[in-house]
Amino acid sequence: MKTIKFIFFFNLFFYSSILLTILFVSLFVYSIDMHELKLILHKFFNAFPVIFGVVNITLISILAFEALSKWADSQLKNIDFTEKKRKSMFSPNNFSLNS
Repeated sequence: MKTIKFIFFFNLFFYSSILLTILFVSLFVYSIDMHELKLILHKFFNAFPVIFGVVNITLISILAFEALSKWADSQLKNIDFTEKKRKSMFSPNNFSLNS
């Protein structure tokens, strides 16, 4: 649930900042008229699914990798790396040619 909230608010912030940047730059920096602004926004909303998909797939991949690394760390904590255990793991008696 925490991850879903993070993705939702990240998307909300990311895309609203893109829209505000387009509006600010087009109206105040370049002083374009409303017809040109409409064309720019139309192009943005046509490209929106692609941008949305790439950003979210990247974000979900990063979060999945982070969760996987936390899981791997927790699994490594369960392994006994003491000298006695290590020697018994790699002793010749543990290896057999006949499986």
